[in-house]
Amino acid sequence: MTNHSIGIIGLGCIGSYICHLLDNDSTHVYTRDGIPRHSPDIIVDNQTTPLRAQIKQISALTLQAIDLLIIPVKSYQNAALIAQLKHTLPDSTAMLILQNGIAGLDDFCLALPDHTIYWGISTDGLFRNTDGYVELAGNGHLLIGNIQRGKNAVNGEHAIQKIISQHPHGQWTKNIRPNIYKKLLVNSVINPLTFIYECKNGELITYHDTCTQIIQEVLNVFRCENIDFSDAEWSQAVYDVITTTAENTSSMLQDKLSKKPTEIDAILRPLIKKAALYEVETPIMQQLYIRIKQQEATYLT
Repeated sequence: MTNHSIGIIGLGCIGSYICHLLDNDSTHVYTRDGIPRHSPDIIVDNQTTPLRAQIKQISALTLQAIDLLIIPVKSYQNAALIAQLKHTLPDSTAMLILQNGIAGLDDFCLALPDHTIYWGISTDGLFRNTDGYVELAGNGHLLIGNIQRGKNAVNGEHAIQKIISQHPHGQWTKNIRPNIYKKLLVNSVINPLTFIYECKNGELITYHDTCTQIIQEVLNVFRCENIDFSDAEWSQAVYDVITTTAENTSSMLQDKLSKKPTEIDAILRPLIKKAALYEVETPIMQQLYIRIKQQEATYLT
């Protein structure tokens, strides 16, 4: 089989884990900072393993031969990254976006219309431990689908198939959009509430009424967007994730504990803006958004 060249932007939790799964010298990790002196490690099944990849800085030259570029960055980094990629990434290179919220859907598709773009949804339990290592708490699923068809995507397709085959629960879908919105619903409940209450996912069962109120507000917006869903099924999906990831610390709470910016502007803000457009009331989401932005401003200053 042809060894397709795959690039990953940065070594965050998801990027590190995909790099580990590929375990290939044809994997390139791109950094906008300096090149680390030592190969980074990841902890999987209680085993510490060095990541096998070529680490390079982003440039038109280093991106030239990449078939697929994986972008597992925080949504607030999109603008700066896109500005860089517009001048360095060949049209023939496909992209796989892995991030929370829906801001990236428009960010990448509008700015890079000639590129083939895939969207991925990961439920792997990943976190950075107190020693600074990325650690896998538990395997989830990786679902990938196409959101934009661009030029010469054949090599990108093969690279996507490789990633799916290497993941323990990798899967392709012909229609990723409903899954994007279902994940947005889950994120809209779990991320803000765990941030506010500083609790693990499973403890949200204590706040069942608030969870239900947020679910209804989000689904009311989805109805106006003509998204096809089942109230009962999607509501249950939220509680299923709360239960199955009970011991996990949400990404937004991890951001708070690390004093980093959150992705609240990619999760709640688009929903609140859409709700205003459709004259749908979202008092709980608005309160959460304001509280999170206030707390975020306090620890970021």
